[in-house]
Amino acid sequence: MSRIKKTFAELKKRGEAALIPFITAGDPDLETTLKILRALDAGGADCIELGIPFSDPTADGPTIQRSSERALKRPVSLPAVFRLVHMFRQSSQVPVVLFGYFNPLFRFGLERFACQAAASGADGVLCVDLPPEESGELKQWTDAVGLDLIFLLSPMSGADRIELVGRASRGFVYYVSVTGVTGARRSFDDTLRAQVDRVRRATALPVGVGFGISTPQQAAWIAGFADAAVVGSALVERIEKTKGNNKKAKQAGAFVAQLKQALRQVARGRRMDTYSDTLEKIYNLRGGVIDLRLDRMKRALELFDYPQDRFRSFHIAGTNGKGSTAAILHRILSLAGYRTALYTSPHLVSFTERIRVGDEEISQDDVVGLADEIWQRTAAADVALTFFEFITVMAFVYFARRHVNVAVIEVGLGGRLDATNLVTSLVSVITTISKDHEAYLGPDELSIAREKGGIIKSSVPVVCGKISTEVAELLAQIARERHAPAYFLGTNFSFLLKNEGLFDYRGIKQHFSELNLALRGRHQRANAALALAALELAEGSFSISERVIRRGLQTVRWPGRLEVMLEQPRVILDGAHNPEGVRALVDELSDARGHRKIKLLFATMADKEWEIMLRGLTPVVDEVVFTRVEMERSADPQKMAQKIADPIGHRVISDSRAALRTLLIEAQADDMIVVAGSLYLLGEVRPMLEEFAAARTAGGGTTQLQS
Repeated sequence: MSRIKKTFAELKKRGEAALIPFITAGDPDLETTLKILRALDAGGADCIELGIPFSDPTADGPTIQRSSERALKRPVSLPAVFRLVHMFRQSSQVPVVLFGYFNPLFRFGLERFACQAAASGADGVLCVDLPPEESGELKQWTDAVGLDLIFLLSPMSGADRIELVGRASRGFVYYVSVTGVTGARRSFDDTLRAQVDRVRRATALPVGVGFGISTPQQAAWIAGFADAAVVGSALVERIEKTKGNNKKAKQAGAFVAQLKQALRQVARGRRMDTYSDTLEKIYNLRGGVIDLRLDRMKRALELFDYPQDRFRSFHIAGTNGKGSTAAILHRILSLAGYRTALYTSPHLVSFTERIRVGDEEISQDDVVGLADEIWQRTAAADVALTFFEFITVMAFVYFARRHVNVAVIEVGLGGRLDATNLVTSLVSVITTISKDHEAYLGPDELSIAREKGGIIKSSVPVVCGKISTEVAELLAQIARERHAPAYFLGTNFSFLLKNEGLFDYRGIKQHFSELNLALRGRHQRANAALALAALELAEGSFSISERVIRRGLQTVRWPGRLEVMLEQPRVILDGAHNPEGVRALVDELSDARGHRKIKLLFATMADKEWEIMLRGLTPVVDEVVFTRVEMERSADPQKMAQKIADPIGHRVISDSRAALRTLLIEAQADDMIVVAGSLYLLGEVRPMLEEFAAARTAGGGTTQLQS
């Protein structure tokens, strides 16, 4: 990840816009410029544009023209600019963008320029008079050495130009607030916000706005809708008017500090409240009703020009194992160098976990912005989406604008009428099928299989996991009717468990021996086999080496699935929330318990088959603590406690965090605490466990909870 990209990513997490000041290299001299650069860093600059002096800066106003003329009198050459960047880089990690015109770069030699710029520690290049159509040679060399090449947009840019610049730029897009030359302005056009929004809809890159910002108030206004505020003429003018070179650096740093403070106040004042309000509104769409239909989704996606058709997808349905299989696919495809999206549900701790590109979750800023856009468009078209439909539209639009190569999409509920079932599938995957969500999918496995088999598409291969003979025959029939090649675990591909947790994969065409999977549990090997079979079938579109496959399996993470959060006592989080999931958990606990006492913290939803789940769990645990999650759907812990059939200790502690805290206080070092029954329960207690684990590590392993 480039330094510019990393900077913007970190700022987005804080809901903060970047401050990008501009100065000219060599004005008033190189020694003073270095002092000014360091003062800008100390003042809070997030990125710095360093101007390369040029004799005919046609796009720059009189202030920057005078600055360039003073520097040229020294004279300041490109090698001198590179030495300046190199000296600054010794004490700062603030990204530096070289800002200049094409002629000096061309005369110097584009390859030579790019190589020396990168070697000096520069991070990007903004060539003012070079459009993307003519940038081929320079872009070739900047890409080769890892420099971000940045392009300009203006109020005159049409839709085609915006899309072209969005594709060609790296790092960020620079939007000039007005046509003409640079220089401070008393006010901005009221339409600037709408203009920037138009750019942001066309690209996932950050959008910085410059040309005319001269006060903290103006910078703060820009920060309300853009990703960066670029300040040039106002800063250069302060440097010009300040007498004494040492005072110039001090004055520049103080001005930047004022601007940065204004940007931070904007972030503090609005981001979290806006995000929280947005989530609350999304969660309450149509009263949280589940209404499985596709007509609303079709209309909503049409409003965004069918974003789901702009990338290929691995589409995953099933009762259990969907998320783990998706995580494995996502990890391997990402390591192979493909820009890979991941859409899963529900989340454990943060809503943003549901929508990812690579390792990055969608930012809170993007959630707010996309939600506003979706509300406006769907309201105008009279399309009333449910919660899951709304966030699925959000995911598809986000992925399309991030220009992903491929997406791994987990079905929300069922398959046939699920909101995700409009994707362009490369391979369909059905992990397992058992009874769950009967009110929506039907009373038996065959009814449920028909719904989940609804993701099988015409001529698109489907991979199926461990399922009963009857269900396999039904899915094979659906596949034949749709001319979709079907492959079944245990028939067309398989896996073999080995010692020390390793396994062999015997695939459709490929075979791998002694694979190592980071996810715990025998059932996860079945999920890995499904992922590998799907990758085999997609080989024509996404080629992946054996080395990447092995590394992906070794490094995949999927929290809340037999996840060991603590030792002494061992605390395990597992998302088992239906009878099939419980059976997989019980198998692992039976093997892992040894002489340990197992204490179960249990909560689930009222519509789940919790009596069957408890009948499976109670024979392998020594005590059950019943609790509830903070949702109306949560099962009553008192009612569950009354249904305990086995003569084991049990009690009710209704607050989930208090219940876990009590178990941790009472536990012996060799006990095992298992938290299961609901992913929502895991989400409530996981942050507490993370904090305790971090405190224990900081305290050398001696931290104790107090009652």
